Amino acid sequence: MLANRLTLRSRLPALVKQALWGVLLTYNMVRYQMVKMWHTLKDDYLPYQLSFNGRLAPIMRLLVGLACLTPGAIPHQLKYFYAMAENLILEPRREQCFPRLVKQRPERYARKKSRSP
Repeated sequence: MLANRLTLRSRLPALVKQALWGVLLTYNMVRYQMVKMWHTLKDDYLPYQLSFNGRLAPIMRLLVGLACLTPGAIPHQLKYFYAMAENLILEPRREQCFPRLVKQRPERYARKKSRSP
């Protein structure tokens, strides 16, 4: 979530454990919200077809902004938040155009050429 880098600045084992739990809880919270958004979609999509990175920034913005909102405005914000689910649908993966091959390992030394009689 930090541009695919996990930065642990703590030196004490207990604080490193706490930081890892924070990262895991954040990841699970984003995935949970993606599943809830998936239920609002009308087409045949699956939760993993929504963009994780596209969902991360709006969730952080929503969490920061909720502290400034009045309680009556929160349902409107959540409704708008879930309405954005259609913008996060990923394109289907392309079919592989070349078959997979196992390449032969290059030899370390040149082979001795055999002489034909």
